[in-house]
Amino acid sequence: MVSTSGFGLFSDFAEIIRWAGLTWQGQYSGQYPYPLMVLLAPMALLPVDVAAVIVVVLMVVALVLSLKRKSLYWIFFVPLLQTMYLGQLDVFFWLVYRSRRPALWALLSLKPQLLLPVLPRILASRRSAGEFFAALAALHLPFLLIRPSWPAEWVRFLTGFEQNRLTRVPSSTTSGTILTSPWIIAFAAALAILFVLRRRNIEGLLFLANPALLPYDYSLLTGGISRIAIPLSWVALGAAWQVKAGWPYAFMLLVVLVFETVQDRRAKAVPASPA
Repeated sequence: MVSTSGFGLFSDFAEIIRWAGLTWQGQYSGQYPYPLMVLLAPMALLPVDVAAVIVVVLMVVALVLSLKRKSLYWIFFVPLLQTMYLGQLDVFFWLVYRSRRPALWALLSLKPQLLLPVLPRILASRRSAGEFFAALAALHLPFLLIRPSWPAEWVRFLTGFEQNRLTRVPSSTTSGTILTSPWIIAFAAALAILFVLRRRNIEGLLFLANPALLPYDYSLLTGGISRIAIPLSWVALGAAWQVKAGWPYAFMLLVVLVFETVQDRRAKAVPASPA
């Protein structure tokens, strides 16, 4: 069932489990931080198809319990479908992202590129920041004591990995091409205008300003933005397929934020009816 090579059903999950298996044997390797590999290592003891079924069931349960009836249409959001097809772990990080507990946000450090959008919430108050950084230290210090060299090993792996996002595949990320092109000036201006017009856009804008996100990472937006993102995500998928790049997803989100900003400002402009 699981594709163990190339691009296919749960192909990313198969690779993650392979790295987790190496970690179980004491040979840390992989695209993810050492703590996450340790936490996933016991799953590597299961047949990969069994592990995949368990993860799929947990993904669906998490989606239905969190969104309830809304899951009936958000399941058609392309980034979410990509996450589930490839067997990425973003659905579980989505649960963390939706949480209101700063301590839980520390779990996003297990996939660090997902931390940027939650930064405004972390820094919203001293209490939030204190709770987050305390949880971050509690999560990572034990693993640093066990394997002090893991951050250097991780960075070394990323810089040599053929699919890494540090140097080789900015065209695959949603904003990488834009942020490394002359369009960056117009793009930055658009983001600044959207922030001035509607401060609530900040987290969506941080998704757009993040050069390390792949299209399926936008699954964190599931249920948190306007539903027009669902049909627009299919347009983005078709465009991305044609241009062989991830930037159409960035324009999808940009259109959604413009739509939400216009709707919000119109709502505020309507005078309240007399009692």
